[in-house]
Amino acid sequence: IDMCINGARSVKAMVTETSDLDASKGIAYRGRSLFECNKVLPKAPGGECALPEAAFWLLLTGEVPTAAEVAELTQDLHARSAVPANVLATLASLPKDTHPMTQLSVCMLALQKDSKFAAKYQ
Repeated sequence: IDMCINGARSVKAMVTETSDLDASKGIAYRGRSLFECNKVLPKAPGGECALPEAAFWLLLTGEVPTAAEVAELTQDLHARSAVPANVLATLASLPKDTHPMTQLSVCMLALQKDSKFAAKYQ
């Protein structure tokens, strides 16, 4: 009980295959260090850093995507990127010093109004 009250130190509370955070080794995605991920994942033309969409693909599938797969994923994400007016209004109504994670949480909840998944439950 003491370990739980004090932040679950030394207690394994979750098992995940997607990523790992080790105090000595750093962050790993699917068993690969971030340095290794940056070497093997596709980059933007002329870029030196792996594309975020490539890391997302790796986390979801466990496989290193091709440049064509990343381009297709990027195109699909852009096609779905419209933000409803009510969400933008909600964001604009928040105090300017609201923490970014709070802003994200509030806006994610505001998306429920137009959710295709929520509509299935009506």
